[in-house]
Amino acid sequence: MSVDLSSMLELLAGGGGVDAALERLAGDGDPRLAQVASLMRQQRAQADSQLALEAGGGDDDALARDLHRAQADLEAAQGELQAALGELDALRLRNRRLAYALGACECFGERPDCEVCAGEGGSGAYRINTRLFRTLVAPALEQVRGPGGPKVPEKEEKP
Repeated sequence: MSVDLSSMLELLAGGGGVDAALERLAGDGDPRLAQVASLMRQQRAQADSQLALEAGGGDDDALARDLHRAQADLEAAQGELQAALGELDALRLRNRRLAYALGACECFGERPDCEVCAGEGGSGAYRINTRLFRTLVAPALEQVRGPGGPKVPEKEEKP
């Protein structure tokens, strides 16, 4: 056995670590030392695996439960996202219809960077969609005008 114990201790103390000491044992040329080093590496790997399991929440069943819970949370979040996107689409459609009823750009002239109107597309900027006007705006106007006030024409008048 040609391994010098004092140099092994210096290697460990000097920051070389256990892995470096095991490498030195295995590389010494003695098959028995190589086998001992191999067994020590296996024991270290098993101990590291056990520590990782303990640090990660315990046994495989706990990890599986955590994974299942995380997947369920992800599916719930995806469902909520889909519902929110559906609601956003409905709001965009409602906004578009109202803008057309008022003869406005979809941004209502509130965005100077708008590619359609450059911030100039407020109410009345474009031709009013009379069908949408009668459906969405006229009932509110008639309520404001009160009984006996002028009515919004039922049919589109030709200019």
